Amino acid sequence: MKKLVVIIALATGYASCKTISMNVGIPDKFAANATQMKITGLHGMRIKRHLAFGNYQVANVKTGWVFSTGGPDRNSRITTEERLLKVFSLSHENITEHSRNKYQYTIQDGNGVAEVYCMEKTTKESVTTETPYGTFGKTKNYQYSFSAAILPQTIKDEPWQLVFYNSYDSRNDTAHNFWDRPYIAHEGYVTNGTIKINIRPIITDKVVTNEGKEVKTLAKLLMAYELNIDGGVIGIIDVFKDNIWIYNDLDKDMKLVVAAISSAILMRKLDESKAA
Repeated sequence: MKKLVVIIALATGYASCKTISMNVGIPDKFAANATQMKITGLHGMRIKRHLAFGNYQVANVKTGWVFSTGGPDRNSRITTEERLLKVFSLSHENITEHSRNKYQYTIQDGNGVAEVYCMEKTTKESVTTETPYGTFGKTKNYQYSFSAAILPQTIKDEPWQLVFYNSYDSRNDTAHNFWDRPYIAHEGYVTNGTIKINIRPIITDKVVTNEGKEVKTLAKLLMAYELNIDGGVIGIIDVFKDNIWIYNDLDKDMKLVVAAISSAILMRKLDESKAA
């Protein structure tokens, strides 16, 4: 299976001005037998979102507020370290923050409909140091989890479970330079107990110019999510250019499942990569 490649087009004038346009490069073999659909309704007000792509329409959206809690991790006793820091007008705090969000909706294409129920959570632990010259903070670890139940109202009527998780731990971080992306461990899949669809984030710094020359960007970017079964691509969620690609050879029920997975990922509110 070919990996997705980011294509970058550079338009340069005689002056020092540059216009850069980046797109997700779709594997030729997949693109030749897949349907591309432009996403509408993704941006703007989230409360009354009317997401749509191709023949697929999201409706009956029920969503609430994002709930967040957090604060300093206080010890019952002041340590010697804290006493010394106060002498120099310094303070050092460990802070833990939690966020959660739930939403549900239906998605249909005029023939079939599926109900989708979603939940996402984050936990962030960071350390903050206040000095006379400003406040400095660093993330120690960050966990993001997303789960969804997809209930197709079809003849097969098979429930699907979506699980997506990523984790950042500063002790395992391999980012040492300014442009390095923090190391974040990912795992994601969707299953009905028989079939397993893998969710693979496409994070890359590999780009190709219009002249066909491969170059590297300064930083790696999250461009898309690939959906595959045993390595065979069945769908691509292009979050950079707002496109959905679905493999043509899937039956209509599986296409509805892929559309439900895509919409569930697109409608999230919490930041899955807030580790920097």
